[in-house]
Amino acid sequence: MKPSSWLSDTIGRRFAVTEVLAFLVAMLACALAGVFIIGAQFILYRLAPFCYQRASRATGVGAAIAVGRLGSVLGPVFAATVLAARGASVTVLGGTVPFVLFAGSAVLALTRRPQSSE
Repeated sequence: MKPSSWLSDTIGRRFAVTEVLAFLVAMLACALAGVFIIGAQFILYRLAPFCYQRASRATGVGAAIAVGRLGSVLGPVFAATVLAARGASVTVLGGTVPFVLFAGSAVLALTRRPQSSE
């Protein structure tokens, strides 16, 4: 028996307080995930100019933002294509692994590069 079922039987209600609390916890978790994702984007926007020299800084940051926006468009298209072909959600997550590894290696390469002194 699930803990929520046990508590529901113990309390004596069909629509137990536990389901409402579980829903509220899930909503809070989603809200916090959104806050941290947006915060990470803001941090990237703040740190990106340090990777480019002054003459090409605006172009470099604009290109970085454009690539990020392209990824935010192509990601759901990729997921929809895999799911439409009767793929599982595990397949979608597995398909993102090469992109995550590429992004991680790019971040490591940028951290080892000397920063602009301008």
